[in-house]
Amino acid sequence: YSQAKVHVRSKKVTLTAHGITAPPCYNECGIVFDWVCGTDDKNYQNPCMLNVSACEESNNNITIKHYGRCEVVKECPEGPFVLSESNKTFMIFQNKSIGWESAKEKCETESLDMAHPSDLAAVKLRKHLLELCGDFPVWLDGKADGSKFVWQDTSTELIKKHPLWLVGDPTSILDIEWHYLDKRVTKYHCLALAVWYKDWSQRPTHVYASSLCSTRYYTLCT
Repeated sequence: YSQAKVHVRSKKVTLTAHGITAPPCYNECGIVFDWVCGTDDKNYQNPCMLNVSACEESNNNITIKHYGRCEVVKECPEGPFVLSESNKTFMIFQNKSIGWESAKEKCETESLDMAHPSDLAAVKLRKHLLELCGDFPVWLDGKADGSKFVWQDTSTELIKKHPLWLVGDPTSILDIEWHYLDKRVTKYHCLALAVWYKDWSQRPTHVYASSLCSTRYYTLCT
């Protein structure tokens, strides 16, 4: 891939990649999961997010290194983890990204289940690993059945406004996320827990992400 060029002018940023110029970025990137690896070896949720970072830091040296997530640049602990608030064991496999089916099989091999966000401890663990290791997505035990998601362990439909859906952010963002999901959910989609930066000046929030089941994410078992 050819490198993209970021131009910073009075807090206006445009991105040029493959001959395409993106519109100026004002922290309004939207919910688009189109990961890119920056020349600073950081993952950005989409090229617009890379623009925002370059703009905020006034650093026009940050460009697209390649499309797709960066290789893991630091090793994260795999576990198992015992969380004191629930005394429950969690195991995460961070060093290898795999598809949803393989992730489910990996958990079953360890006599564990795929992560389910109805467990507050699982979300807290994910938040801890975010601070420790970065914003990698992890697979959840949800898979599309027609145009809706179903939890595989209970065969129940995913509740759109579950209180643990987002961490510390208003419900309005949840509606936006589900509007995005409703446009693209097919039987080939599975559910992941990702990180969304509404604004680079704020802390990231956790969101559900609809991704093709063949996408390579990390595995979180409970």
